[in-house]
Amino acid sequence: DIEALVSARMAYEHYVNGSFDDQLLFGVDAFSTLMIRPRWFSWTVEDRFGQAPVSRLAATTADNRQDFNVFSTGPNFAFRFAPQHTVELEARYGRDMFQASPVDSQRYSGALRWVYAGSPSTLFSLNTQGERVDFESADNDFDRLDIFVGLATRRSRSEFLVNVGWSQIYRDRGALYEPIGRL
Repeated sequence: DIEALVSARMAYEHYVNGSFDDQLLFGVDAFSTLMIRPRWFSWTVEDRFGQAPVSRLAATTADNRQDFNVFSTGPNFAFRFAPQHTVELEARYGRDMFQASPVDSQRYSGALRWVYAGSPSTLFSLNTQGERVDFESADNDFDRLDIFVGLATRRSRSEFLVNVGWSQIYRDRGALYEPIGRL
């Protein structure tokens, strides 16, 4: 089985008084999962192409716009030990590319989760995920480790998600520790 979702957008920008050349802008978001062995082993591919400002401090004009592409791929494993207990493992390789900014990078990440289904609509989880980011031209490489617990519940028209834990970011010049709180 293959699950795929593709979203595309296009915009034409006309600048009055010839301040900039008119531009046709487009973007694509693509997500696909190949179910190699359903509910046990799958492979995910994600790609996003679009435009972003070169400088976030300046106005978004034709002179302050660049193309970007963010790609990631990797396996997903799920081991169900009992009807309510599942261990999930995922790994990703990612590549971020920007037309003008010197922040192209490669990302390596992984996650390990224990998920307990308290009911058909409520999940509890214990999560750890790590990421290594290697920038090509900047000296900002870092490693990140997140450890958190989660609660997710679904009702007929709403979903409630809470994550609480700790995040550590390691750089050559030291480490940063921060709490995680997501609602």
